Amino acid sequence: MSFLGDPWHFVSSASSFSPTACRFDSGDSSEMARTIGTPTNVDKWTCSWWQKRQTAGFYEVVFSGHTSGSSVDQIFHHQADNTIRWEAQDGGSSYSVYSTSGYGSGTWRHYVLHYDSGNATSTDRLNWFINGSQLSESTRYSGHPASGRNSQANTSGATFNIGHDPTYNGNSNSKFSEFAFIDGSILAPTTFGQDDGGTWKAKAFADDVTFGNNGFYLNFSNADALGEDFSGNDNDFTLSNIASDHQETDDVPPKV
Repeated sequence: MSFLGDPWHFVSSASSFSPTACRFDSGDSSEMARTIGTPTNVDKWTCSWWQKRQTAGFYEVVFSGHTSGSSVDQIFHHQADNTIRWEAQDGGSSYSVYSTSGYGSGTWRHYVLHYDSGNATSTDRLNWFINGSQLSESTRYSGHPASGRNSQANTSGATFNIGHDPTYNGNSNSKFSEFAFIDGSILAPTTFGQDDGGTWKAKAFADDVTFGNNGFYLNFSNADALGEDFSGNDNDFTLSNIASDHQETDDVPPKV
């Protein structure tokens, strides 16, 4: 598997890097949403985020992309086993790739998801990583994405929701940090974090990647506009039931 990335300088240097987080509350239906523009590559993207779940055993949506009730990509923790899952539906076709282990509450973890439906190797069309390590995977329905399947998380005119899935009415009880979407490239987890004495830590990365047309970087540093995109693309998110008091500056991921 190859990892791609080109220098692109937009945000502050590594010396000033300091993670900030945003709290999502399911009871208030907290969410962020934006309409997706023309993609660099509808079939290829990387998503990276840090997450601290507040509630285990809960159908917890990380993000979703959807164009209608029957066309959706959703990323969530399953309520029965706490596995992290990608599930998708296009009319009568359904897909699912999920971890063989569960991931509970109370711990910051770094997640990376690769979507590459143009990959000739079917099992590399979607891969999961946590804290830098690739996960063992299980599948159901049709398993990995079909060759050339357009992701609803990167389709022009679709809606990208963080913390909510309108199709299945799921929400999130989590804190998120360093949430980035890279349109058109598959990037290694080491782009976003690194092992530091046995602990996986966040690092500055935004100067060193090409975000692509629909790429965004939410670092949650602006309490008055927690949906502000710092990638340089101005792909800002509209907030619902998220105010400045949802910013977290003390409970954040470890940094290099």
